[in-house]
Amino acid sequence: MPCPVNHPFLDPRTLPGALAYAAGFVVLAAIGIRLVRVLARRASRHFPDPTASTFLAQFAQPSCSRSSFSTPTSFRPSGRWAPRS
Repeated sequence: MPCPVNHPFLDPRTLPGALAYAAGFVVLAAIGIRLVRVLARRASRHFPDPTASTFLAQFAQPSCSRSSFSTPTSFRPSGRWAPRS
């Protein structure tokens, strides 16, 4: 199946494309982790026990990074990186 993207930098089947997608998801993970921290800090003012918001933030941060590192695997064609011979 041909890729609908014409530029090799945006094609996840090529090495530059795969690295570009990986870099994009790493940036999204960093933004998500920072967002979780900021929201937890703001929410800790309203909780009677700030430990609860700290726990929820520490629980959610790995979830952000885990999802960002597992999502690019769905972009691999046929489950492999190398082209078919």
